Amino acid sequence: MDLANRRLLMVAHSNSAHTARWARYFQDGGMVVRVISPTPDLIAGVETIQFPAHQSWYHKIKGLHLHIDFRAWRRLIAQFLPDIVHVHYPDGGGRNRFYFDAVADRLITSTWGSEVTESPEFPLTEKHKSGVRAILGKSAVVTATTRFLAEATASYCPPGTPIHIIPFGVDCDAFKPGPPRATGIVRLGFFKNLERKYGPEVLIEAFGKIAPACPEARLTMAGKGEMAASLQSRVAEMGLSDKVDFPGRLPHEKMMAAMRET
Repeated sequence: MDLANRRLLMVAHSNSAHTARWARYFQDGGMVVRVISPTPDLIAGVETIQFPAHQSWYHKIKGLHLHIDFRAWRRLIAQFLPDIVHVHYPDGGGRNRFYFDAVADRLITSTWGSEVTESPEFPLTEKHKSGVRAILGKSAVVTATTRFLAEATASYCPPGTPIHIIPFGVDCDAFKPGPPRATGIVRLGFFKNLERKYGPEVLIEAFGKIAPACPEARLTMAGKGEMAASLQSRVAEMGLSDKVDFPGRLPHEKMMAAMRET
């Protein structure tokens, strides 16, 4: 299918590097791209709209905002008239139940991870699962980023639904090793949200065992999240504050440079 001048509406978090790369790729390929995001972050060169545009009194009333915001949603669809609607990371919210009904014949939904995977420590509510099933069940195409995720996604889809695997991939020109360092220097890095489901505390404890035997070891914990304060307290308790750096969430470009230094 010739994609030139086709209109692609992406429903995704604009603060994600994956979203930005995806949008730019198709726009550079000749498509007309618009991104609708729950966050206000802009993607350079791509039309980006925050939805809803602002929080009003009715957003505090459970369920009411879905119906009031729906009018604005229909206007966005009518104004843009997308040939393809691509929803990334279906979060199980109420919008999945009826917002995409009118575009189901051109709807692509891509799962990213935690919206379809769970563990005893991080269970998913039945309401969330129902919302994910609703949007995957009406999607014309369903994709996942790995085989493992495709298997998890399949359990939310009607039997026999094809799950197309499209890995995020790595830009090897951007993510490449830095110059060799002096022998003896060991640098470790964690580049993810500082949340329990990603296990940042495991690396902190492991580093605590490595550091005494390797005085030149250094650790960078790049990210933000609910565990940031407790992790910093634990590092201080172990007497390693001079060896562990917490730079916060790094912009994509700075993250690449930080990775090359580890």
